[in-house]
Amino acid sequence: METAAKDGCNHVMQNDENKQVIQLCGVLNYSWKFHIKLKICLRVQEYLDFSDDFVFCSTCHNFSPYHKEGYLEKRCSNSWFGYSKRWFLLKNKKLYYFKSKESLRPSGVLDLELIHMDINYEHGIKRKRSGEDCFLCNARESEHAREEPPEKIKSHSQHCIESRIYKNDSKKESLLILTPRNTGLSFYLRGEDAEIYEWYNLLNSSMTSNKIISQPNFIFSESNFWKIDRISVDVFESIADTGDIVLFRSNVASAKLQRIITRGEYDHIGMILRNDKNGIFLLEALSNMGIILTPWELFRKNRWNEAYTRIALRRLTWDNSEKNLKKLLHFLKNTIGKKYNLKIINFLAPKTDDAGYFCSELIGECWKIMGVIPVNTKCSYIWPSNFSEKFEEKMKLQEGCQLNNELCIDFTL
Repeated sequence: METAAKDGCNHVMQNDENKQVIQLCGVLNYSWKFHIKLKICLRVQEYLDFSDDFVFCSTCHNFSPYHKEGYLEKRCSNSWFGYSKRWFLLKNKKLYYFKSKESLRPSGVLDLELIHMDINYEHGIKRKRSGEDCFLCNARESEHAREEPPEKIKSHSQHCIESRIYKNDSKKESLLILTPRNTGLSFYLRGEDAEIYEWYNLLNSSMTSNKIISQPNFIFSESNFWKIDRISVDVFESIADTGDIVLFRSNVASAKLQRIITRGEYDHIGMILRNDKNGIFLLEALSNMGIILTPWELFRKNRWNEAYTRIALRRLTWDNSEKNLKKLLHFLKNTIGKKYNLKIINFLAPKTDDAGYFCSELIGECWKIMGVIPVNTKCSYIWPSNFSEKFEEKMKLQEGCQLNNELCIDFTL
């Protein structure tokens, strides 16, 4: 099993003659910088040493202030069934819905940072009215905006959001229509007017800072249009951020054996780091190179993705405060360059040293430093598959932290 795991974490120098690896060492200073010496190691044993300032940063927002949960009636435009009562949760710019409040796994999720969505708010849905008997309202306006002329309100619209509010209507029930672009389908959410109107405003506030400016053509699941199955490399480079994880499924037979033993879908894992120049780096522990930091640009240029049958991104919401970033920097300064270390004894007894790490153990230790998982977590027991959706209940995240669904990176899109 040890050999299988090692080979599963070994993509370096397998499919390119000029493999380059960044090894990092330096001193942390008060501006979150540390002076790093970058050693680019070529397979022909030529070395180039130079120095650079590396500013470690995270571009994501800490936690979204827009939060709401409660029961609504839901219907999908492609369904023959009527409305079903579902528990909805808006948290960290993601809209989840569950079969009930007690359900542990969501039945669906709309990621408001990725999906551009048109929202219609219709008041008094039980009555049929003509267009002359209503006026428009935009979600970004206050309650007083309901009295404004349609021409003025339309001029403020940014998301094609149109509200029909009927005059002198005593009915309390209203409707939200959520239409993710490029899907041709819609969600219909029904509930009391006060609740629906609050959902309406909160959803629009959550969509004010999409990471993707223009909606790309995502590949959606055939059975669940709300779930994005695949993203392009360009989309990955737009949304990947410090702390996010990248899961790998390798081609080699020994990696397949590891997946059989662990009953998982992945056999290797890395973590994303971004610097102040918006560069993306991949932190990994590889069996033949140890703990390294690889520029994503280099990974893409040398087509190392071809060593895998699947590469998936899982985005992390965490407290990326100055304190946590400094702690992560300090840990990396003392960790990058160490040996890859996987021993079966580590799965039988607690590990007593930090001389090295294997891939999933390294990411677990990073997450402990970042405050994502409890500090008493035994990371030497963690496999790459534990970070997947299939086994995510094994990762006990700290309160407020969230791990998003798997997004397969499709290098052909």
